[in-house]
Amino acid sequence: MILEWMDKEGIECVSVAGHSMGGGVALRMAIDAPSKITSVSLLCPLTTPLKGGAGPLSVLYIPNEFVRSSVAKTIASPLRARLGRKQVAQIFHPESVPASFSVEGGGLLALHSRSFYEGSRDTVSAQGSLYKQQTRYGEIQCPVGVLYGEKDTILKPNEHINAVTDAIDAAEYQILPNAGHMIPVTQVQACADFICAIDAKAR
Repeated sequence: MILEWMDKEGIECVSVAGHSMGGGVALRMAIDAPSKITSVSLLCPLTTPLKGGAGPLSVLYIPNEFVRSSVAKTIASPLRARLGRKQVAQIFHPESVPASFSVEGGGLLALHSRSFYEGSRDTVSAQGSLYKQQTRYGEIQCPVGVLYGEKDTILKPNEHINAVTDAIDAAEYQILPNAGHMIPVTQVQACADFICAIDAKAR
């Protein structure tokens, strides 16, 4: 969809940055359209199928469509309203949740039943997609960098870093000490500097 949008807008080439599941999307774009992707910056990315749960986000893995739809329409919103503050704290751990996250960061949108449904569907779909695309990471020729929070409790840094660096010789990685999964929110300057550094290699 992003590549189709680029075509419609007349965008010939871009540097792509992806956070969490967006990391898998960015890698897929580099595989599918190598002439259009000049660099890939991955921030706490999901790069390989999960071998275990993703912390509090594990609840999103509901393969059965009927069950997923039923949960979304009934108990998803009430449960998130009750447990949301705790879950968000777990996702940001060990860093603090910014006071503005619920409104300016869109955190409140997670309470919507449709948000739960789409998040679950994407989580299930990603597993199958990652199995297929991981074998093709070696095809990626543009500069690739992986930035991870040292204490990410949602994804396992080494597992998802190695999936990229083992396949792409020139790929590089960096670990942010005492940082968690939400570095685009909590470590804005570090992320910006990293993206610029990876992009500079393409130039």
